[in-house]
Amino acid sequence: MEDTAKLNDLARAEIHQLKQEGIELTPEEIVEINALAWRVQTPETRRTLSRGRPVPVGGVWLWPLTIRAVDWMEQNDFSLASASPAMGYAMAYGRSDSGELDVYGETAKQAVKNWFKGLNATLAEFTEAVKQVDNQDSQPDTPPDINGKAMTLGDLSAFLVATCGADADFWERRVSLSYALSVITMMVMQNHADKKPCAQDPRIIAERALGYAVEKIRMSRNAEAIING
Repeated sequence: MEDTAKLNDLARAEIHQLKQEGIELTPEEIVEINALAWRVQTPETRRTLSRGRPVPVGGVWLWPLTIRAVDWMEQNDFSLASASPAMGYAMAYGRSDSGELDVYGETAKQAVKNWFKGLNATLAEFTEAVKQVDNQDSQPDTPPDINGKAMTLGDLSAFLVATCGADADFWERRVSLSYALSVITMMVMQNHADKKPCAQDPRIIAERALGYAVEKIRMSRNAEAIING
């Protein structure tokens, strides 16, 4: 059976997220999401996906940390050096736009505690899943700015938007931090040498297409809900 005849891991995670938001997908929408996801996870890029590989545990999917997820952990003083429930929570919601990372302080700690208690997994299973995800991504230092100081995550996001196209949401929520850093260190240099804009990179184009399709579904359902009162 060809890969495209099966449900893609990226599509499965996107579909799961939409269902968690109460959105029931039509067969046509599922087929579209799956087709676009396979465009991202082509054989030649499968090992270097911009998102990384998701790992399921206890009924949720964990993804490599995004810029947004790392910023949330730093803002709440959660350690980036241990496979903690907070790291798992950030991995689970780093790509969500439903507000799970819009909590701070004691509210954030309680949200992590409630989420972790709801997982259908042992501590050992959870820890192993987090480690499998984290092992895909080392946590390199952000590159220095023109003054030689380390970039903030906000600076990094702005630089990527200005240099590579797409918007801040794409770089902060839809790709892993390590991929974003790889873009700076590798793709920008290569594309500059080839006189090609980074915005035309096939992986970025495929990711943007998938993200746009998912967002259109959300907007459509929200519009229907408003109309139907």
